[in-house]
Amino acid sequence: NTISPRKCYATTTNLANVLPMIRITEMYYIAAECATAALDSLKATDLLDSVRVHRGLTKYTLPALKTDSLNVEIRKEYQKEFLSEGQMFYFYKRKNLPFASLPFTKVPVVANASYVFIKPE
Repeated sequence: NTISPRKCYATTTNLANVLPMIRITEMYYIAAECATAALDSLKATDLLDSVRVHRGLTKYTLPALKTDSLNVEIRKEYQKEFLSEGQMFYFYKRKNLPFASLPFTKVPVVANASYVFIKPE
């Protein structure tokens, strides 16, 4: 018996049952992070504004944001977009940002921010 991958073909064009692997907004946020890392604050702000306008919010009226300010704004946008979905855990892990517990829970996290949950007893 061998195990091999099998291609799954769509049998219908009904998109109601399709689950996206990544949201377009998450792609915009990742691109904004990359633009911030490349010190292109105007591009990063434009990417964030694209999502904000689509959500019915106003564009950023601030002058060109500095890298630290942009990182804070990107984190805020992530928090708004992925509320209670678990995506923030991966954002914090990727950025190596410390936090004491998971949002909306009392699940403690080890103190050294290694992102390993405490083993239940």
